[in-house]
Amino acid sequence: MSTLTDTGHHNCRDYYVPIQPSTHHTLPPALYKTKSTAQILAFHASQKSPLNVPYTRQTFPFLRLPYELRRKIYSYLLPYTETKTSSGSLIAKATTGSSAASTAHKTHLASLPSAKYAKNTILWHRGQTSILSVSRQLHAECSTILYGENTFVLWISYDQIQFRFRWVLASGLAPSHAYDFLAGWGGAKYIGKIKKMVMTVDCVDEYTGMIKYNVGGSGLTHGLRLQVQKLVRRINTARAEDASEEQGLKILTVRLQNGNDGVLESEKRGIVRSRDSSVRSVEEVQGVLEPLQALTGLREVVICGAVTDTYKQELRNKMMAMTILQG
Repeated sequence: MSTLTDTGHHNCRDYYVPIQPSTHHTLPPALYKTKSTAQILAFHASQKSPLNVPYTRQTFPFLRLPYELRRKIYSYLLPYTETKTSSGSLIAKATTGSSAASTAHKTHLASLPSAKYAKNTILWHRGQTSILSVSRQLHAECSTILYGENTFVLWISYDQIQFRFRWVLASGLAPSHAYDFLAGWGGAKYIGKIKKMVMTVDCVDEYTGMIKYNVGGSGLTHGLRLQVQKLVRRINTARAEDASEEQGLKILTVRLQNGNDGVLESEKRGIVRSRDSSVRSVEEVQGVLEPLQALTGLREVVICGAVTDTYKQELRNKMMAMTILQG
């Protein structure tokens, strides 16, 4: 037997021994009968091991998947909102919902301040938003889901329009933060994607208005009306920039909060009545909602709070009538 040069790399997978031919060998099976063992070993030594071939990374064709399947995958990644239909406590659910949690962990959660929520509270479950920066197509598809399928809570006061963001932590706590809704949202293209909105219009009492805004009397309702009008214009502008009928606000819940009706403490109410000859009536305050008549494209409208039944029905009919005219 002739001496062969070892070309291996001290790895057993680089050594070849004369075994029965199989489909993994590149040498034709018929040659095993005519070639000597040394020739067979020399042939295998000159070949690259299939296990040593450099790995070529292949990208999964995600964008070739059906759009319905991609939407399902997005739903596991993106943040989403949950509407609580009844009051409760997040801490209580965190300590009883997971059987795998340790006793010490549950005891720690129980010692935290109870994160209670009222009926119809909207909570965000956090997710991954970095997927929006992958490509233009993923950005368009994910932003449509993020803004179109979640409920956004707005708080309108005399001097600003806020987006109230309250999210759920793993511990069961639910911190919150307020953002300026009309600033920093990337223009009308994102506002135009919002389909569900809960809007609270806060009309404070005379006492609070003088302390917070240095405004009283009819100036409070006038300023609040201007804020509502500003929001309506921004929503309609965003709808006009998007030609798709499926985009834009569809479901709206409006709650008017009047600081003069059952909100003030007895001491504060006495101060207000001593300074003002009369307290603003519900009929006077509810006029701040009049700019909402210009909203179009709505499919469902709910109006509640400090409004009369007559005005509630009239306002809703006018808003739905605008939708029919635009359609």
